[in-house]
Amino acid sequence: MRFSAAILPVVLLLVIPGLSGEESRELAPASSPFPEGEGEGGDAFFPIHTLLWALDSPEIPWRPDWPAAIPPDGFTLRQGEAAGAITLILDSRELRLRTGKNGCLEEFPVLYGGDLVQARAHFREDGGLRGFTLEAGDPWNVEFLPAGEAPLLRARLSRAGAVYFAVLQCEIPRLAVPKTAGAAFPETWYDGEGKVLGVFNFRFGAGEDGPRFITGRFEGAVPEVYDEQYHFDSFGNIRGIETPRGSFSALYNRTGRPRYWERPIPPPSPDETAEDERDTPDPDPPPPPPYQTLTLQWDERGLLVRITRFPPSPEEDQGEESRYEYTLDERGNWIERRERRMIRQSGLLVPDRLTRIRRIIEYLPED
Repeated sequence: MRFSAAILPVVLLLVIPGLSGEESRELAPASSPFPEGEGEGGDAFFPIHTLLWALDSPEIPWRPDWPAAIPPDGFTLRQGEAAGAITLILDSRELRLRTGKNGCLEEFPVLYGGDLVQARAHFREDGGLRGFTLEAGDPWNVEFLPAGEAPLLRARLSRAGAVYFAVLQCEIPRLAVPKTAGAAFPETWYDGEGKVLGVFNFRFGAGEDGPRFITGRFEGAVPEVYDEQYHFDSFGNIRGIETPRGSFSALYNRTGRPRYWERPIPPPSPDETAEDERDTPDPDPPPPPPYQTLTLQWDERGLLVRITRFPPSPEEDQGEESRYEYTLDERGNWIERRERRMIRQSGLLVPDRLTRIRRIIEYLPED
């Protein structure tokens, strides 16, 4: 399980807020482009296509809109190494990448609500795909239904007592990565009564010899149209993501590791916002988010050893740095990463806090 420059579809993981309700405010990202509506539901809808595309991907590549707390190499091993499963153990949760006997991923992380959550694929005894579970608060359960002779895929989704349906114009078992510009994949969501809630549309662009891009578009029962666009470099790495939540970009070294990263600074959580600020209406649209520039340094072993963070306007007492130490297993892959955060005070970097992340690696049996 290492970085793959050839896998394109798995990287498009849109986060679309629901149509209304308290649960929508809880699940949707703080920079949601949609206002709260007045209908039923209140869930953060997501494209089922991306779960299907992940089954064709033996690896989960890093992307510039991943949370900064997730190691860029958290689900990759040294070049030439393969594993049946990698479990990333964070402070309060675990994320797992596991390949099943049929060669498809059975467990993998996906981006949902601005964070990585665990997804699980369920297969029948004959190897056919039965559905998915997405562990995002109250779990999403996805069950595929018979679609007859039509080249359509129907799904029944349930979450916290609510039921939805979706129709996808694609086929199972495995989806080929489209190589021609203009290839499109629509996905329509319905409520339990058959009312259309919204449509996801993905379109692939570029030529076979040039950088590729993917656009994702959601049109629903809200006035706004949600667009995302993904750009790739000539090696298949994601070099840019443009979304209403902000723009993310990265440059990579020759081994496919990110070395330069620019991302919006996440807004403060509701607990960090003053009560009077939350209750005061703001008639003006919010200003664009400030951006943070990060430089990543890797050593000759392929291990991340330093991240330097710069605010939009660096000053004497601004900026942070993280330094990393590792415990390696007998094959040279890290199983514990220790991060020492350094903050700048009076022109000097001083230690702030220490955090640890562990990995459990289950290697494939040798032939």
